[in-house]
Order: sequence, then C-alpha cells, then structure tokens
Amino acid sequence: MKRTLTLLFSLCVALLLFGCAGSEEPSGEAGTPSFNATVLEVYESGGCLVEPFADEEAVLRSADRLTLGGKTLEENGLSGLAVGDGIRIEYDGTILETYPAQLAAVYSVCPLDENGESPARCRTPD
Repeated sequence: MKRTLTLLFSLCVALLLFGCAGSEEPSGEAGTPSFNATVLEVYESGGCLVEPFADEEAVLRSADRLTLGGKTLEENGLSGLAVGDGIRIEYDGTILETYPAQLAAVYSVCPLDENGESPARCRTPD
C-alpha cells in the first residue's frame, strides 16, 4: 500500500511539472520570438518608443514599453516611422530589465499593413 501511494504521488508530481513546462514565449513562423507593437514616440536620434499590442501577453508580462535604437530601425529600412505606426519585431527572446525595456538582440523589424498583418517573411536577409 505504501509503495502504491508513493508511486501515485510521484506520478502526480511528474504530471504537474511537465504540464506547467510549456513555452510561453511569443514566436514567429520559424519559432523566432516576435511581437507586434505600436509606435508611441519617435526620437530625434532615429530610435522609437513602442508599446506591445494588448494581446501580446508574453511580452507584456516583462515590459509595457520598449525602446528600439535608430541603428536597428535604419538596418531594417524603417527610418521614417511615425507615431501610431504598427510594427512587428523579431528578437532573441531576451528583454532587458530597464525602463523603458530594451531587447538584447533584434533580428528584424517590419511595418504592419492596414489590417495589422506583417509580411509573410518579416526577417531581412543576412
């Protein structure tokens, strides 16, 4: 009886651990973490302040606002962003704990169309 209870308890613990181990990282088509955001402010330096869309829960758990550098935007052909523009950001999954937050590595930034959709392949060629 004691052995059965131990086995049952171990099985329950294992199910709890594995059941909660699912990834909650936002991801793009190829598994690259990504999210959509709205431009809130454009800096004179060329960078911008963005706010993730309300449905981007995984990102919003870490940051409500993020900054993107001017060099990153220029490399992705987005030097002419305006307040209110929608963009899709692909990054390495690391959000730095600053305020506003920053992304450790940005792979690509693409404009969203009028329907809030990103291009089929957002990422820029290497």
